[in-house]
Amino acid sequence: MLVVEDGRDRASRRVVGATGDPRVRLLRLPRTSGSQAGPNALGWRRARAPVIAYLGHDDIWHPEHLAHLLEGLSAEVDVVHATTLMLGHPHAGPLLAGRRVWTPGTFVPPSSIAHRRDHARLGTWPRSAAQRRTVDYEFLERCSAAGARFAASGRPTVFKYPASWGMDAYRTRDVARQAAIADRLERDPGLGRELEAEALAAGADPVLPYDPPPAAAGVIADYARRQRGLPRRFAPPLRRWDADTPFDHPGWHGVESSADGGHHRWTGHAERASVRLDAPRRPIVAVRIEVVYALAPEQLAGLVVDLDGAPLSTTVAARPDGTHLVLARAWRRPSRSPVEVGVRAPLLRPTDLDAAARDRRRLGVAVRSITVA
Repeated sequence: MLVVEDGRDRASRRVVGATGDPRVRLLRLPRTSGSQAGPNALGWRRARAPVIAYLGHDDIWHPEHLAHLLEGLSAEVDVVHATTLMLGHPHAGPLLAGRRVWTPGTFVPPSSIAHRRDHARLGTWPRSAAQRRTVDYEFLERCSAAGARFAASGRPTVFKYPASWGMDAYRTRDVARQAAIADRLERDPGLGRELEAEALAAGADPVLPYDPPPAAAGVIADYARRQRGLPRRFAPPLRRWDADTPFDHPGWHGVESSADGGHHRWTGHAERASVRLDAPRRPIVAVRIEVVYALAPEQLAGLVVDLDGAPLSTTVAARPDGTHLVLARAWRRPSRSPVEVGVRAPLLRPTDLDAAARDRRRLGVAVRSITVA
């Protein structure tokens, strides 16, 4: 077992030292790499065993996970993966990744994967600063381009709470949910099958579609860092969020087209919708929100904007085209940490106003952009 310390982390060092087992080796990256690609690449380079399997620091393996992967790694297979239960989505039950053999346009996380240490038909882990897609997806694409042959174990043996779904996971290091899953798994070895059946009964797709458009170098890595509570590192500062961004933020409905050809997203998927941006390096932060639609005037009157959870005093100005501009200012101690803008509005269903309406969603206000300066 190779444990990679990604930057300085005395806590990890203490855990490895406490094992007292020479089979557990600590490797250290002198500077945080910015994503799991760095630790994965270093572990692969230093490995001695003929097969490599990855385990993210906040993921859980079933005790039989490796055995099932080794069964599937035949002479005709270069990369094998298990089924991963994606847990903790803010608006959905368990999702499934890797239940069928990976193909481009689908997602399988690294904690599902095993491959041979030495093989010409394998890709490489991308550098965080250069990546244009998520590192896990880009790694699999590179393997596919090199001619790798894939197989699936068909076993739900990985339990994952994606860090960007939980928000601030790398800052708080709260592992209560992982500890609870590990405890349940110890008492119930069939937990994976039970959660898989629950997900399928709820309508989960047996594969997890995933094929985002390429982004500028470093943008995806910095997005993940903001969601995890860390400052940007690779791309220029991001001070404006647009509704058609391909990156998810909590509390928003999906992107929709506006009458003028632009795009918007409605608040209302949760009580509070939020975005994370890079804060200006000054104590006064100005917030600017473009609201395209509201179902009723009282939604604009009851609009609440907050900065890092602290409510702001706002002004709402109507514009000639029928849209509204919401402005606010706040004092914030200068910091490299991301700034979070939250939006709450009274929620209505279109059917509350028109019985013939087909849209039964709870909606607040439709937002085109949010800017901090």
